[in-house]
Amino acid sequence: MVSSSEVIKPTLSPGSLRRVHHIALNVKDIQASRHFYGTVLG
Repeated sequence: MVSSSEVIKPTLSPGSLRRVHHIALNVKDIQASRHFYGTVLG
């Protein structure tokens, strides 16, 4: 168990991320968002 005083180090070193598989976005208007990301961006 990790205590609150311990610092957790990141598993990736800075600059080592090359690709992103997927992301999650919180949106207010799902229909407008689906149109934008599905139709406008393709």
